[in-house]
Amino acid sequence: MLFFSSMASKEAASPMTIALDLLKALALI
Repeated sequence: MLFFSSMASKEAASPMTIALDLLKALALI
């Protein structure tokens, strides 16, 4: 999934970044 790859590409993912990625994932469903 795209948001997993985006999180993996960032060595230090901030909580905000993770939350945004989760929202994007929910939007894709």
